[in-house]
Amino acid sequence: MRAVCFQSLGRDITSYTRGIRRRPADNCHTASEPYRPSCYFGAAKALVDWTATTEAAFSFCHIVGHEAGGPTCYQALGEEIATLLASLPEREEQCLRAQEPQAVTACRLGAGVPAPR
Repeated sequence: MRAVCFQSLGRDITSYTRGIRRRPADNCHTASEPYRPSCYFGAAKALVDWTATTEAAFSFCHIVGHEAGGPTCYQALGEEIATLLASLPEREEQCLRAQEPQAVTACRLGAGVPAPR
């Protein structure tokens, strides 16, 4: 249950920091391993839920970077993309915005987009 608790913490942090992307990233970064990625996961989802857009969450995941928590952040973003967009090509287009190969792969996984052959 700790991972779920840290996801909730990530969600709550975005509220307390009013969605300013650097501040939730800094706060989540203080979480201990192995729970830090769960905090990023919850924060990324909350940033999409606030606006039904992906702009803030992409910015947040970019700030998180491509360390251990980065792929988790982009996977959460991918899950949110799947709730916003029905077609696989639209989801793929959004995930390509992650730019880094590992981040794109994590986003595709969350969005249910098959890996290219």
